[in-house]
Amino acid sequence: MKQFFSFVLKEAKHILRDKRTMLMLFGMPIMLMLLFGFAVTNDVRNVRTIVVASSIDDATQQATKRLAASDYFTILAQVSTPAEAEREIRAQRADMAVVFSPQFAREAWESTVYRRCLRPQSVATMDELCYECSL
Repeated sequence: MKQFFSFVLKEAKHILRDKRTMLMLFGMPIMLMLLFGFAVTNDVRNVRTIVVASSIDDATQQATKRLAASDYFTILAQVSTPAEAEREIRAQRADMAVVFSPQFAREAWESTVYRRCLRPQSVATMDELCYECSL
């Protein structure tokens, strides 16, 4: 054990005496912390996005506008089938696709209504429901 401590002491003296080793020992970690702390970021921004919407309605347009307003997505095109979006992604002209179902407007509207009030059993249509809940 005494030999180990004498070896560690000898190496510590050599490291402290050599300026280049000290620079590598303390300078490189500081430089990497600055580089990775400020220059490198893992925020995903400007993702090239294709919107797949078979029915163009107000809810789909509103959702697409909100995606486009975000710094995270760049809407490249709006297509009507997932196959068209897949072609764009495979050709590396887009990074992802957002697919809206044909019933997106109805589902979005109903989920909003369900959150705002309980759906009455006697109501048959969305217009009656809207009137009943006074939305």
